[in-house]
Amino acid sequence: MTPTVQRIALGTGIHTSKWLGETRAGQDLLAASRRANQRPRCMCVPDGVEMYVGRRGRVYYLSRMPGTGFLHADTCQSVESASLLSGIHAYAPGAIVEQSDGLVSLSLDIERLDRQAPPITRVGLDGLLETLVEQADLNRISPTSAARTWMSVRDRLSEAARWIQIGSESLSPLLYLPERYDKEHGAASQAACEAFITSTQGQALLCAPLKDICCTTYSWKIGLKHLPGLRLWASKDVANELEHRWRAPGFTRPPRYALCLVAAKPGRRPGNFTVTNMACLATDSNFFPCRTDREALIASELLAAGHSLLRPLRFDCEPSQVLADFAILDGDDPEPVFVLSPTGDEELDMAKRRLVSVMQRHQAPMKVFDA
Repeated sequence: MTPTVQRIALGTGIHTSKWLGETRAGQDLLAASRRANQRPRCMCVPDGVEMYVGRRGRVYYLSRMPGTGFLHADTCQSVESASLLSGIHAYAPGAIVEQSDGLVSLSLDIERLDRQAPPITRVGLDGLLETLVEQADLNRISPTSAARTWMSVRDRLSEAARWIQIGSESLSPLLYLPERYDKEHGAASQAACEAFITSTQGQALLCAPLKDICCTTYSWKIGLKHLPGLRLWASKDVANELEHRWRAPGFTRPPRYALCLVAAKPGRRPGNFTVTNMACLATDSNFFPCRTDREALIASELLAAGHSLLRPLRFDCEPSQVLADFAILDGDDPEPVFVLSPTGDEELDMAKRRLVSVMQRHQAPMKVFDA
């Protein structure tokens, strides 16, 4: 479907989105609208749809208001099935705020182990990890994308952290991203990480690929790649709370590949560190988010066929909320992709099949892959 020219009601006139985005006069108008806290309206439907003026550096741009993509006309370039392509709509206003200088400000609750019911007023650790992943553009991939290594992913996460604020502080000094492990510098890297955890007031945040999770008599030992000697311990009570939040056996059957965000503090014994909270995002071997091996195989096949992909992220929304497993980004509109293989969450699997059945009856554009 060919999109129509997008016309935006702003101030006393109606302008094309292209003119607003590409001309000096249009940029000045968007800047003035942002300063006055005005809401432009996309006139693709009779009453219009409110939009948001964002800013990246010196460039102003139009963006959909969260959760309004489905309100736009089918031929509008801003139409999107937001409920299928992101879990961010579950947040209440103010939980995630994009500031005028391009920074993303989060109202974060690092200690909360359970899941809030929507509207979610504070971002949890799952939401923080997926905000990092989205800001680093790790949930998008194309056939021409270079292979991802930990160092390339680390660089992207480090840059993304610079644009995320927790309250009045930048995330960067609160986050430890280890260098790639090598024998020559391994001990120094571990010592630096231990010093970081010890020196951080409150709880330190560590982000690294998951290596393994091992059960002991009283707790779980969590191993992170590139920090092989770091002794991270999670109590069984904390592990049970996390598995309940994830609705997945993340400790008893951890994913083969995953990116982890761990909140830790010094333990009772020197050299031991206590895990107080943890987020875990399953990926493929290329750091592209995939929940199961079947999803990773489908993503690989779609890329081999020449498709660019988006992985919708859940943030802190309910595990039973159905999102598309992927979206194909080749055409004018994202095309949802559903992989109907078991995820380990029977309620989610059944809800996904029901949604696919409804969409098929309405001949909605999508791709479906059975188990």
